Amino acid sequence: MILKIYTDLECQGVYNKQINIINEIEYYPNPTSDNLNISLGFNISKVNISVMSIEGRLLIHKKNVSTNRGQYILVLSKLYPGNYIIKIQNDTINKIIKVIKK
Repeated sequence: MILKIYTDLECQGVYNKQINIINEIEYYPNPTSDNLNISLGFNISKVNISVMSIEGRLLIHKKNVSTNRGQYILVLSKLYPGNYIIKIQNDTINKIIKVIKK
């Protein structure tokens, strides 16, 4: 979808922005013991994924990871049991989810 903003005054220009509308990012299983499956709901090819402790300490950062038709498997097996914050971002996505690691 392209968002187009303009006025009746030509000198003010036109703003175009490509946006993707999704209902929700799905992630499962939660709680998890090893891997977290992330479904972005459409074909997104690259995302940045950060895993943080509940206190906000950055534990894992994956930049420009490739997805498989909007699907990504995040390996959490090396983390201790507890609560974690997962941040998923790219040009059109900015989502924070809470995950429990068993």
